[in-house]
Amino acid sequence: MHPWDIYAQELAFHGQGHPLWRPEPSAVGWTVQVGDVGWLRNGAFRHLLRTMCYAGDDQPHGVVPEHFTLLEPEELYILERRQSIQQRVLTSLGIRDLVVQPVADETSGRTSPFTEGRTTATFNCERPTGALLALSDTHEQRIESRLRIARFMLAEHARWLSFANDTLGLDLKPEDIVFVSAATTTPRWAVAAYEHNDNLEGGSFTFDYRAHSTDPLATRLAFSNSAIPRTWWRCMPAEPSVGGDIAAGPRRVQTDVCTSQPYEPVSDGGGTTTTPPHVNFSGPSSTAPAPSRYDQCVFIRFLKIKRRYFLPSRIVAAAGPDDLPGPENDSAGGRVVPVEGAGNGGEGDGVSDDPIVDPLDCLLDYILEHSSAEIAIASHSDLYAIFEGRELPVNMSSALVRVAPRVEVDELGGG
Repeated sequence: MHPWDIYAQELAFHGQGHPLWRPEPSAVGWTVQVGDVGWLRNGAFRHLLRTMCYAGDDQPHGVVPEHFTLLEPEELYILERRQSIQQRVLTSLGIRDLVVQPVADETSGRTSPFTEGRTTATFNCERPTGALLALSDTHEQRIESRLRIARFMLAEHARWLSFANDTLGLDLKPEDIVFVSAATTTPRWAVAAYEHNDNLEGGSFTFDYRAHSTDPLATRLAFSNSAIPRTWWRCMPAEPSVGGDIAAGPRRVQTDVCTSQPYEPVSDGGGTTTTPPHVNFSGPSSTAPAPSRYDQCVFIRFLKIKRRYFLPSRIVAAAGPDDLPGPENDSAGGRVVPVEGAGNGGEGDGVSDDPIVDPLDCLLDYILEHSSAEIAIASHSDLYAIFEGRELPVNMSSALVRVAPRVEVDELGGG
């Protein structure tokens, strides 16, 4: 099982959207923003196009599909929130007794604030797989106009798919394409995942937010078991650097230029802001990123479409449940170097080859199996509405059958 699959599966229950194993911008500086269209690959979001930018210079591939339609930000209600995630370390369900504390400097004996120095999270394990995300301050941008973007996606999806396959030669399936409706970003992060055949004992995840750190053990995931499980970790330095391969063990380092411009939300005086029409949805910039820039995307919410070609043409979308059951038993002058480590195998290795199923794919299949629809469209918001107040189940397909959410059909093409 790939580390990005374990990571996404284990942290999905937090209800923040899809966890990205690779939060950093692309190699040419494209960050993840609402209105982006793309696909997921190896734990990263790959850009296809930006629906809120028309000019070719503002597009990831420099061109747009034929008859491209712009999605006007002025026609959307876009919500922005600072500190959308209060916790500084998020863990999977099988992790218990979490203790997070800064590591004292060996020379001075002093400890740095959590987001500025070396920190260790110790924990106990109750399951053979798990994941952790350490992050600093967060910022969420979310499109609340769900019906507007659902109808927009239904109308434009065929053009996007043709652009991906016929123009770019990507060979994507219809359900591979996603429309980003929400993005949670942070200036600094560290991620880890592990997998083992048996239950594990105590573990520790040490990560370092200091810039230009050259300590090979600054970021690592370790366990007290004598049998070492398969472990993977990645960490972003606090500032752009030209550092080399500094991860411990067999690993692969990916160097990405980080050059996107920040956007400036307008505050309403509290923790929530709304996006005015002049919000910057631009592409890469030549300006070097500041350490506090919110351009590292740790979670995304998106919409997906799945088609069934041999049935009468109807459009459906997920809705809320009827009766829910009770509780279930880089810059021009420097580069950002995300540090990657693998304790007992490369990122492509793993104990299990079982595929990880996107919970949204389960919902799309449920819609098609319980209706005569040709096209199904669903989003993370639909899942959270169905299981409101509950953690997302691990076996999503079975849980959907038990909950039996009703399916709303819009003959006019809305969803």
